[in-house]
Amino acid sequence: VGAAEFAQDRHDASIAQYKRARALYLSAGDAHVRELVQVETGLCDVLRIANHLPEAEAACASALQRAQSHRVLEDFATLKFGQLRTE
Repeated sequence: VGAAEFAQDRHDASIAQYKRARALYLSAGDAHVRELVQVETGLCDVLRIANHLPEAEAACASALQRAQSHRVLEDFATLKFGQLRTE
């Protein structure tokens, strides 16, 4: 839902949906790490585009740390962190 809202440039709604998804995946523990990394990178993207850069950096940093520690989607999380840093 967050991605659909983002595609329609509904940034506030997208952020809310990504944060909700993130909370749900966090409560599930390590069973859904891949999905959590995807949600956090999506959150990073929409926060970056909405110019909420400190929050975007926190989401990207969390995704990257999680990806590296669980060895999932490392390249993708690195790419998203890099995109943020170029801005």
